[in-house]
Parts: sequence; C-alpha cells; structure tokens
Amino acid sequence: MAAQRDAITLFRGLLRARRKCFAGDARMMQESRAQIRASFDQNRDVSDSSRLDQLFLEGQEAIHVLTNLIVQGKVNERGNLEIKPGMEHIGATLELPSAEGAKCRK
Repeated sequence: MAAQRDAITLFRGLLRARRKCFAGDARMMQESRAQIRASFDQNRDVSDSSRLDQLFLEGQEAIHVLTNLIVQGKVNERGNLEIKPGMEHIGATLELPSAEGAKCRK
C-alpha cells in the first residue's frame, strides 16, 4: 500500500515538473504526459522491491532534470532563440540546439 501511495506521489510530481518545464508548449505538454503515463503503465505490475527502488530513483531524477536542467527557449520577434533561465538553473551547463533543430521547432 505504501508503494502505491509513493507511486501516486511520484506521478503527480512528474506531472507538476512537466507543467513547469513545458508551460505554453501544448505539444510538449501532451507528449510528456503520454510518456509519463506509458512509463507508469509499463511498470504497473512490478513488485520486486529493488526494482521499485530503482524506478522511484529514476522518477526523482526525471523530476530534477525537468525542474533544474531544462530551460524552455522561444523564438523572439527578431528570429533569435531567447531563453530565460531561473535561479534553479544556476550551475547547469547550457547546451544550445543545432541550427537545424531550432528551425524545426518554429
């Protein structure tokens, strides 16, 4: 029963993290929710405690990545990619998309 409560808490935490990370990007909101749901459905019947511990750790790492290591960029009126990192991003390494990748997202 505790594992089920923990799973629900983790699921909600992932949904909150993705809402913050992908705010304003309807496509990413939809795709990330589908991916989170698929991962939970795929592991629904896992009962081995060591495997459950590993899955919870992976979920917590995913929350950390979504909230602290990803910054959403937007194309401004001049056609340049503009990002606004927050305080939670201090110390993270900035990786810019390739020119090809940036053109695909316009």
